[in-house]
Amino acid sequence: IVDEVMPSIVAITNISETEYRSFWGSQTYESTSAGSGIIVSTDDEYLYIATNNHVIDGAKSLTVTFNNEATVSAEVKGADPSIDLAVVKVALNSIESSTMEAIKVATFGESEELRVGESSIAIGNVVGSNILNILIILGLTSVIIATAVAKSTIRYEIPYMLLITFML
Repeated sequence: IVDEVMPSIVAITNISETEYRSFWGSQTYESTSAGSGIIVSTDDEYLYIATNNHVIDGAKSLTVTFNNEATVSAEVKGADPSIDLAVVKVALNSIESSTMEAIKVATFGESEELRVGESSIAIGNVVGSNILNILIILGLTSVIIATAVAKSTIRYEIPYMLLITFML
């Protein structure tokens, strides 16, 4: 499963400005945060990556690192903070051909067929890393949450982190 999925997983790095107030007034500083994304589609111009809104929130600049460690600039295509989802786009002309050969659009199954108690796996970028160090969590699906959003249903499969964790 991991070998099949890895070409679709990316690391996203967000450079933003953070403001804080103190006794001496307001100050801003540049901060860096990181998260994961999954390649969900492509068209003639862009590669689209689904991620969480908190990963891209406040971005001054975004970069995406692919499984071959190539890094490119990215832009926010859209976001919905109320459900913590976002889509990032990367211009295809900014991706080298060797990287295009190393990555792929994810293949999605039918989440309606998932049942509580079945095995599950979560793959993502290790917190705070700007390279694609992957954390893999195997476990049992403990909760399935369905949320109605804009006439469609989004299902979240939340793995119960039980069996094993390791870094590649």
